[in-house]
Amino acid sequence: IYPLDWVNGRRATYKDYCESINVIAASAREHSKDFWCCIQTFAWVPSKRTPTESEFRWQSYCMLSFGCKGLLCWTYAGYTPEFPSLLTIDGKRTNAWYDAAIVFKEIHNISDAFVQYKNIGALTHNCTDKTPYLKFSNPLQTFSAIEQIQCDDPLLVGCFEKKDGPGTALTIVNMSELEGTKTSHVKLKLKGSTVVAWPRGQRAVLSPDADGFYDLTLESGEGVFVEVE
Repeated sequence: IYPLDWVNGRRATYKDYCESINVIAASAREHSKDFWCCIQTFAWVPSKRTPTESEFRWQSYCMLSFGCKGLLCWTYAGYTPEFPSLLTIDGKRTNAWYDAAIVFKEIHNISDAFVQYKNIGALTHNCTDKTPYLKFSNPLQTFSAIEQIQCDDPLLVGCFEKKDGPGTALTIVNMSELEGTKTSHVKLKLKGSTVVAWPRGQRAVLSPDADGFYDLTLESGEGVFVEVE
C-alpha cells in the first residue's frame, strides 16, 4: 500500500489508502492474525515520491491506527542508481535512511506500551470528499474512551482496548493533505483519570484544561499514541 504520489508537480495521496489498509486489518481482526505491512520507502517510478521524515511518520501512524504490529520497508536498497531507496545499490545511506531512522526509533519507543492493547477498529473525524484517502468502510461510530473531539481538520483515530485488565488507548493522526503541510490542533475530552501521550515517542502524562479537554498539536503528517486509564 504505497500512497505517496506526484501529480502535475504536486504531492498527492492515493485515494483508497485507508480503505486498502482497512481491508487487511479487518481480515486480521476477524481471523485473530497479526497485521504486518510494507510501507512506501522510495520513488521507484517518476509518479511516486521518496517519503520525507513527516511522510514516514504519517504512514507509520496510519498503520498503527489499524493495529499493524510490524512495519517493513519496501525496498530497503534501491535496485537502480536513479532510484535509490534507504540505501543505494552500493550500500550507501541516503537522506531517506536518516529520515526513516528518526521515525522508527520513535515507534520503537512506544512499542512496549502499544503491544499491550488490541485494535478494535478505527474512526474518522471531518472526513469529506476532499479527503478520499481517509474514507474506509465500516468505521467505528463511537469509542468508549472518547467523549468529544474538537478539531477543524480531518483526523484518523485508531481505537484500542487493553488485552489484560482495564484501560483503553487511541492513536490520532493529522490527515490533512500532506501537500498543504498543515498543523492541526486537537482538543479531546476523554473518559479516564490518567492520560499518557507519547509525542514523538516520548512518554508524557497529560493534564486537562479547566473544561476537561486535553490539548494536542499535530504537525503535518504527525500522529500520537495515547493511553487512557
